[in-house]
Amino acid sequence: MLLNFSNLDLKIQLDYNHLPIISHLNLKSGDKLGVLGNNGSGKTTLLNLIYKQISTKFRVAYFQQNPVLDAEKTYFDYLNQLNEDWWFLEEKNYSLFNSQPIAYNALLKSLSGGEITKLLITNNLLKKPEIWLLDEPTNHLDLEGLKILTEILQKYEGILIFISHNQSFLNEVGNNFLELENQNYLYFKGKKRILKPINFNL
Repeated sequence: MLLNFSNLDLKIQLDYNHLPIISHLNLKSGDKLGVLGNNGSGKTTLLNLIYKQISTKFRVAYFQQNPVLDAEKTYFDYLNQLNEDWWFLEEKNYSLFNSQPIAYNALLKSLSGGEITKLLITNNLLKKPEIWLLDEPTNHLDLEGLKILTEILQKYEGILIFISHNQSFLNEVGNNFLELENQNYLYFKGKKRILKPINFNL
């Protein structure tokens, strides 16, 4: 197992459009919490708050939906920025996703969203995170990339918290679900999101 602790106890203080406070959301190694809800419901805000709470306590990887990129930087510059062992990152990315080689002098603005996503997912994985946060990781992936990412996350042994609008992806990866609905949090324990929701003490 990757983790040397038995559980993660989240106490989220959230003041965002009067959304309720989540108290004592307990996750353990192997838990894969899928977060879902309408756009603007506070999913990314929630993930940011979780990251701030745990980033200094655990080894955390965070895939952000809209990473800040300097479009005029080259692919080689970006590799160096992401990981000092950039050659290993590149090799791992190619082998993991069966990716096509990218010219080192290619500008980031010429890369596809899928190419950037695969590179960031690979870099996250190389960090060997105890906790892995992902915000809409499937947005730019083709079917093959989505299949590979699904398999990676299914095998991941740490604590996973991820946001997605892809219902199939949610059910294939998640075993717990947190749904933001009408300014309430509904928690579903189980592989499929068909169980009776459990409300926190709000």
